[in-house]
Amino acid sequence: MKVSSKALISLNWSLIMLAIFIYFLNNFFLKSLFPYSLFKFYLNDFLYILLLNSITFLSLFKLYSRKMPWKTLFVANFVVVSVSFELIFPLISADQTPDILDCIAYFCGLGIYLILFAIYDANDLLQIRRRKA
Repeated sequence: MKVSSKALISLNWSLIMLAIFIYFLNNFFLKSLFPYSLFKFYLNDFLYILLLNSITFLSLFKLYSRKMPWKTLFVANFVVVSVSFELIFPLISADQTPDILDCIAYFCGLGIYLILFAIYDANDLLQIRRRKA
């Protein structure tokens, strides 16, 4: 999959900053305002997969920009996180509990990330083609 750079790099930096901002907003404000809601239990899981995929993209883009199967890598991140946090860690530690809703939150974060990735990649490719024409 050919990946253009400018729009996707700015998308990923924006997602990192947004995820960190929402994380702090959630931990210091939303959790206390809505103590028994999805904000308390699942928003950080949703943000984690966005943050992980953005950091993965920015870390590997310069090395493998044209050769990397990005969408496959992002799905692999989701699988590794889901299996690690919801299957393996609960077996190892009594402090960890498996929760299928965490996996759904990871999946929703992955879905949003893949949609944004596709939109920004398509828009950047259109800009490149317009400049060449």
